[in-house]
Parts: sequence; structure tokens; C-alpha cells
Amino acid sequence: MANEKKTGQSEIGGVQYRRASLWQIILVSTGAFIGMSFIP
Repeated sequence: MANEKKTGQSEIGGVQYRRASLWQIILVSTGAFIGMSFIP
């Protein structure tokens, strides 16, 4: 029992997902918006 690993929301079904912070999500979305604004 001491060696049991706790599974959080980021690790479901043995798959571990990476988490992004809020500033990273905002930066990527604004970069995509700026890129799309140059397309006529």
C-alpha cells in the first residue's frame, strides 16, 4: 500500500497528459489568431 501511486485528473487509464498553464494557452491562441489575420 505504501508504493501505490495516486492517480489524478491528468493521469486517467494509465495515460499521463501534460498540463499547460493559462499564459501558454493565451499565447498559442493569440499566435494562431495573428497568423490567420494575414490570410485574405
